[in-house]
Amino acid sequence: MGKKTDLEKKIKSCFKYNNYFQRTSQFLKAGIHPREIKTALENGWIIRIKRGLYMLADAYSGLETDLVAITKASKYTVICLASALQFYNLTTYISPKITAGVPNNVSHLKFEYPPVKLYYFNQNTYKIGITRVKTASGIIRIYDLERTICDAFRFRKELGEDIAVESLINYVKRGDSNISKLMEYASMLRIKTVITPYLIPIIVSTME
Repeated sequence: MGKKTDLEKKIKSCFKYNNYFQRTSQFLKAGIHPREIKTALENGWIIRIKRGLYMLADAYSGLETDLVAITKASKYTVICLASALQFYNLTTYISPKITAGVPNNVSHLKFEYPPVKLYYFNQNTYKIGITRVKTASGIIRIYDLERTICDAFRFRKELGEDIAVESLINYVKRGDSNISKLMEYASMLRIKTVITPYLIPIIVSTME
C-alpha cells in the first residue's frame, strides 16, 4: 500500500505545471515508466484522452474540463454547435457528446474520452470565428458567439429548430451580442435569409 501511495503522489506531481494534462513524453521525462502509467490508469488516478495524452482524474470539473481535453487532443479541433451553445449558456440542451469542428481534409482523429462528435468543414468555413478562451482548466479553442449561432441555424434540422431559436433569443439578450457581426457571418455562411426572419421579431420584442 505504501508503494502505491508513493506512486500516486509521483504521478500527480507531474501535473502540477501542466494544467492537469500530461503527455507520455512528459511522464517519461519525469522518470515515470510506461508500466507505472498503466498502473495509474487502472487505479483511476488519470484518464486517457487519446493515445499519448492523459488528464488528472481529480481535476475533472465537468464540461469545461472536457472542452479543454478535446482542444489539447488535436490542433485542429474547435468546439462548436451544441457544446459551444452550452458553454456560452445559450441553451438548456445538454449534448451527450462533445461537438467539435475540424477541416474536412483531416482524418484518423480518435478520442478515448470524452465521447466526441466531429463536424467536417471546408477550409474557408472552418476558419470563420475561431477564438480561444482561457478558463481555470486551460485554454479552450471554440467558435465565437456569432459563428455558434450561425451554425445552430445551419444545422437546425439535426440540432433542433427550437434549440436554434432559443439560442438566438438568449444571444440577443446578452450585453455582448454583436448583430452586425452576426449578419456578416450569416452572409459568409449563406444562412442570412434563414436567420433574419427569426432575428427581427426577437430584436423588436426586446425593445418593447
